[in-house]
Parts: sequence; structure tokens; C-alpha cells
Amino acid sequence: MFKPTEMSRVMIIVSRSRKDEVLTLFHDLRTIQFEDVSQEFRGQFSGVSSDARKDEIFNLLNRFRNYLSALPPVPVQRKELFKSPDDVIRGAKEIDIDTEMGFARRRLEDLNTDLKDINNRLTVARRLEPLGLDLEIFNNSVISSYIVEKKSQTLEGELRSILKEPFIININELYLAVSVLKDDEPALAKIASEQGLQMVHIPSMEGSPVQYARMLEERKKTVTAEIEEVKEDLKELSQSYYERIAIITEALEIEAKKLELLSKFPSSDSIFAAEGWIPSDNIPALEKEISKSTDGKYILKIIETEEKPPTLMKNPHRFKVFEFFIKFYSLPQETEIDPTIVFALAFPIFFGIMVGDFGYGLIILLGSLWVIRRLSTPGPHVRLPGSITRFVSTILSPPQMKILAKALIPGSIAAMIAGIVFNSFFGFTFMPSQILGYHITYFSPLKSAGKMLLLSGYFGLFMVTLGYVMGIINESNYGERKGIVGKVGWLMFVWSVSIFGLSLLHGYNVSLTTNPYAALDIAILVAGILLILYGEGGRAAVEIPSIISHVLSYTRILGVLLATVVLSQLVNGVFIANSSGSIPLIIVGVVVLIIGQLFTLILAVFEPGIQGARLIYVEFFSKFYRGNGRPFIPFGTSRKYTEKVYK
Repeated sequence: MFKPTEMSRVMIIVSRSRKDEVLTLFHDLRTIQFEDVSQEFRGQFSGVSSDARKDEIFNLLNRFRNYLSALPPVPVQRKELFKSPDDVIRGAKEIDIDTEMGFARRRLEDLNTDLKDINNRLTVARRLEPLGLDLEIFNNSVISSYIVEKKSQTLEGELRSILKEPFIININELYLAVSVLKDDEPALAKIASEQGLQMVHIPSMEGSPVQYARMLEERKKTVTAEIEEVKEDLKELSQSYYERIAIITEALEIEAKKLELLSKFPSSDSIFAAEGWIPSDNIPALEKEISKSTDGKYILKIIETEEKPPTLMKNPHRFKVFEFFIKFYSLPQETEIDPTIVFALAFPIFFGIMVGDFGYGLIILLGSLWVIRRLSTPGPHVRLPGSITRFVSTILSPPQMKILAKALIPGSIAAMIAGIVFNSFFGFTFMPSQILGYHITYFSPLKSAGKMLLLSGYFGLFMVTLGYVMGIINESNYGERKGIVGKVGWLMFVWSVSIFGLSLLHGYNVSLTTNPYAALDIAILVAGILLILYGEGGRAAVEIPSIISHVLSYTRILGVLLATVVLSQLVNGVFIANSSGSIPLIIVGVVVLIIGQLFTLILAVFEPGIQGARLIYVEFFSKFYRGNGRPFIPFGTSRKYTEKVYK
């Protein structure tokens, strides 16, 4: 639970006659990350594995993907089982709608081209309507005409000075109709490009703009109707074939992936070999399945290697959402501690204390639940302002937003608990001072800032200590004796400095001559420094002063909490002060309350989130975490429309 899954590198040798069954098994189990076979072993084989059906499968896959791209989608209500690649090929060959599809697609392309031309001509004709001129005058064998955007009043003069005998008519305040000799078209295009002007060519047309536009409208209706007819034909094809095509396309994609993998395996006339990483606990189950699919004709061997294995994190279900934050920082290596659970416990506590308000915690909780529900359920939803949606989407993808929302739920609950302890509800105090005759004293962050500062310091000391303890365990796992000594030295140093600082804070005797405990503390400090220098070398001397700042850095928990408290109380104070005044003052107070509370809520989401993660990433992870693990990516894909052969 506190370490990634133990991985083993295995070599598998199988008869080539069983390649279909074995590749399907590998795909459906999704338990092996395949790697290149070692060179010394590869040299014992004459070539690489191949399959005579490869070209046929890839050609069929391309054809079926074209089908899917052209057909309107319909729901796929069932799954189908294909026991072998030959079953997939036979199923694919049963469907041949190339003639119908080809005709419909070509017809649709032609009609859409016509519709685009009609719309372009319609735009030009309507723009020329104010002139009332016959459209034939704008184009002949000598001249070409354009509608040019008029960005400045001097444009007409510039055109006349550069072009040869242009014919220019003002259409309106925005556009000019410019007719030029065909030889002069490049010069007009250059002017438009240099000045960034919109320029639309006037095609060959005839009649008045109004009559021509009316004719185009009728033609547009006809073409649009024909497009709808073709789309209806495609819908009918979809109703008959789409479900089956989607199923076979997925099966062909799986077969293509299997063939790509097979081409990487060295082989001889009778066998092929593969190497890869697999969770050690899964080896017995894999051997059992391979034995069944090959009738016991296989070799599976665990390979001893110094290569670092990929990382597969292993955490209880409720903590898995926090794996995202560890992966965002860096994946752990197999031999080191996975800090996911520590992050999952520490982050909500830090977040909740820094928010410190029941009302803000409740809003964050409800907002998180809403985001999860919205992203988990299809269909129409309440639309947020486009600017907010665009801003959020530039930072996080929908899956990442969902993960973040789930991670904020325990933090928001911690904030609600802290709000009850602090008697803070959007900065107001609502909790009763007595319940059933018992007097209740609530903890005030402002009045007890000193205690909160000390509590934050204790948080820091605990987290730094835990970090070094985990560092000792990691160094032991790596077999780094000097590393262990260095971490012990850091522990001695940080505790001796903390004890000395707390003694000064509480006014205890710190004289080395009269207090033997003070002398012992200094001796431990010096011994810690010596152990640090022995274990980590001279470079560690530069980091010694910074370790105290790492402990004190946790006092930012109090700083963010006080910022939230002070800001909310300031906003509430303005509202209360104006609530008994005139109507304009009351309106001002309400506006200040709404805007101020929204700003405080935004602060209560972002600042505790950023600072809470920073305290763990920087002040905690730096004590033990190496990271730089590579993800475990097993071969296989999830099936939507096809059944697993091996379950």
C-alpha cells in the first residue's frame, strides 16, 4: 500500500502456431508492458514475427474507418465475440457498401461545393444591391472586379494612383466595387495584402442583383433539399449497418495492435519470444492462462536485471484520486515509498484549516459535487458563461477537473469542521454560546493567533520529521548507507534546533553551563551536522540554513487562514455598518457583501489549494522523494463493442 506494485521482468517463448491465441490473451489480460528483447537473446533468432494477414487487416481497417466517418452514428446496443482474426476478417468481408457509400459521398461533396458557391454568389449579389447595376458589367474578357473593404477614406485615391485606369464605385461606407484590367489584378491584391483589406472577387453573373439573388435563393433551396435526401440515404445505411460496422472496426483495431506488437518479437521458424514487465503477483495467473491457451507448450522465465521497472501505483480505492497529484509531480520508483496516502491525509487538513469557514467549505463541497455530476452524466446542462468555461478549459481538461473536484471534497469537509470550531459562517458568528446550559468557547484565529502560529510550527516539525523518517526507509531500500546516516543527521539537526527555539520562546534556561539539557541539545545539533556532512558531503552544508525555513514555512497555514478571516469580517463589517442607513447605503452594503464574499470564496479555493500542495511538494517531498519513475503501460485496450476472449 505504501509502495508501488512489485514488478518482474519476464521472458515468454511460445509456438508460432499459437500466436493468435497468445496475442489475444496478452491483449485481454492487460497485464504486461512489453519491452525490446535483449540483444544477446535476439541474436539467437533468425528474424522477426510476421503475419500473412497483416495487409488484409490494415486495408479492411482503413475501409471500415471510412465507413464510420461518413455514416451518421447510431447507438450500439450489443457486443460481439470474435474468437480469432479469421472470424474478424470473415465478418468484415460480409459488409460491402462501397458502391452506395461512394455514390453518396461524391454526391454530397458535389452538392456542398454547389451550396458553397451559391452562398458566395448570394453574398456578393446582396452586397451589390445598393448599386442597382446589371451584374454583367463587372466581368468580361478585359476586366475583373472585386468588392474591397474600405478601411480609410483615402483608399480610393490610393487605388487610383497605383492602378491603371481602375473603375471604382462606392457601394456604401464600408465597401468599394473596384474593376481593374486583368493585368492589374496582382497590383490590387498586393495593396489589399499590405493594408490587410478584405477583398472578394465578383464572379460572372447576369441580371440585376435583386433578380439574381432571388434565383440563387431558389437554387439554394433545391440544393439543400438534395443534400437532405443524400443524408437520409446515409441514415438508412446507418440503421442497417452502423452497429455492425462499429463492432467490426473495434475488432480490426485490436487485431492491428496485436500485429504491430507481433512485428517487434524475434522469431524462428517455429517459435517467437517476448519480454516485458508484469506485476509479480500476476505471474501465477498469467502462467495458468498461457498454459491453457498453448496446451502447456510455452516457456516463462523471470529475468534478473538491474533495469528500473515501470511504476504501477497500488493504493486503496478511496485514495486513488490523489494519485493524480503524485503523478503530476513525479512517479515514484518501485523501491521507494509511495506518498499518495500521506498526501491524501495531509492536504485536506491543511486546506480545511486554511479555509476555516463552514460557509465557504459548504459552497466548495456543493460546487465539487456539481462538477462531478455534470462531467459524469451526458445530456444538456446548465451553461456557464463562455468566458469562465474557456478560462477553466485552458487550465484543466474535463477529467482533470473531475479529479480536482473529488480531491476537494475531503478538504471542504475539513473546512466545515474548522468553521464550526472557529464559529465562522461566511465570516459571521452563528453558533450559540450556550447549549443546554453549557457554555461553549469557540476558538478564534484572530484572538489566538499565537497558538495557531505555534500549532502551524508543530505541523511543520511533524511533516519534516515524517519526511526524513520516510527518507531513511527509502535509503535503506536503495541500500545507501551514507544516505541513511545523512537523513539521521538531518533529523537530529532539525529537532535540536526546534527544541532550542521552543526553549527560547517559552523563556527556559538555555545556558550551556547551568542547564545540562541545553548542552545535550547543542551536542546533538553538532553531531547532526557532522552526520549530514559525512552522509551527503559538502553540498549539504549549503542546505543546512534552509531546513529551519522549511519548518517555519508551515506557518503560512495561519497566514492564509487569517487572510480569509480578516477579509470576510471586513466585508461583513461594511455590510453591517450600512444595513441601518438609507436605501442607497443599504444597496452599497449589499453590493460590497456579494462582491466581497465572492472574492473571498475564490481566495478560499485557490490560495489554500496552491499553498497546501506547495507545502507537501517542496517542504515534505524534498526530504525523501526521488521520483522519476516511468508509468506502467500494459498492452491492451478497453473493449466497448466486442467481448473479451479471455476474462
